[in-house]
Amino acid sequence: MGKKVHDARLVAAMITHQITHLLTFNIDDFKRFSAIVVVDLRSVTPQS
Repeated sequence: MGKKVHDARLVAAMITHQITHLLTFNIDDFKRFSAIVVVDLRSVTPQS
């Protein structure tokens, strides 16, 4: 229960500050928010 509140507060702050993308290992926790784009950290590859 508490974790969902923390996620919602983070997304609310992102929306307020016009941040559109979130890089995280926990993509399932943020799938319910359509206002942001969630990127799985494991899918990001370093550039050389």
